Formats: sequence, C-alpha cells, structure tokens
Amino acid sequence: MPGREGPYPWRRIIAGAFAAVVWTAAYAKDSPTSVKEAEQYIAKGDLKAAEIELRNAVRDAPQDPVLHARLAEVYLREGDPLSAEREARAARERNGNEADYLPVLADALLRQEKFADLIDLAQPGVRDPVLESKIRTALGLAAAGLHDQTKAETLLAKQSSWIPPSRGRKSSSRGC
Repeated sequence: MPGREGPYPWRRIIAGAFAAVVWTAAYAKDSPTSVKEAEQYIAKGDLKAAEIELRNAVRDAPQDPVLHARLAEVYLREGDPLSAEREARAARERNGNEADYLPVLADALLRQEKFADLIDLAQPGVRDPVLESKIRTALGLAAAGLHDQTKAETLLAKQSSWIPPSRGRKSSSRGC
C-alpha cells in the first residue's frame, strides 16, 4: 500500500542518521592534516585556500584550539583583524597554547586600536623569552596608544633586556 511505512518508520530515520555519521567520519580530515595542508597553501601564497581549509576543519572539529589559532593567523595575514580576534579568542577559550594564539590576538587588538582590551587581556609574566618579548612589545604599544608614555617606555625598555628570572643573566664573553 502506498503511504504505508510499516510498524517501525523510525528505523529508516535511525539508519539514515547512522549512515550520515559514518560517512562524515570516513571522509573527515584530522586536525594535523588540515593544518599541514593550510600551511602548504600559505607557503604558496594562497591565503584564501588556507582559510577555506581551516574553516572546514573548524566546522568538523570546533573544539580544537590549534585550528582556531591557525585560522586566526590566516585572517590576520589577509588583513581581517576582527575575524582574527574572534578565532584567537576561540583558541584561548578552548585552552589553547598561549604561544599559538596570544601573539595573533595581541596583533589583532593593536590593529583595531583596542589598546585597553589588550592591556586587560595580557600581563607581563614568565613565559618563553620570545613570546614574552612579543607580549611586552604589544603591551608597550598599547600603553603608547593610550598615551601612557611612562608605562610604554618601561615596557618597551624592559622587553629588550628581559631574561626569565629562573635562567639568570649569562656573562658576556666580551670584556665590555
């Protein structure tokens, strides 16, 4: 009989949903593959392809902070600091590695002249020396943008000679 689906019509719905999940899982790329492909596009200068690759990867794995951080980098290179800020904040909210998202977030905020937001977000601390130098530079520029010259000069002067307290200063081999 037409229109009669039998006593268990929900079986078709469940079977269809299961097939969709299996198909998606079979064809989805893992995060490292997407990041690697995006980096290849970036190396070729094709930022739009990298953006598309990473947006698709974020759609498939929305909780992966590395994907959000890499997408933020691409947006920043494309000249879209608003989108870069959004993605860097998403990486931060997902407990991403500071070294992956913080420099991009700081740069995005500086480009948007959101100096107070940057100062509220990041503080000088004990980090990898390269990362700490970037953060102190960004904070110094933000302080200058807010016309706090004293704070700007202090941060910018300290960032150039900053060495983590646990490592101490190395003696110079030159007799200066």
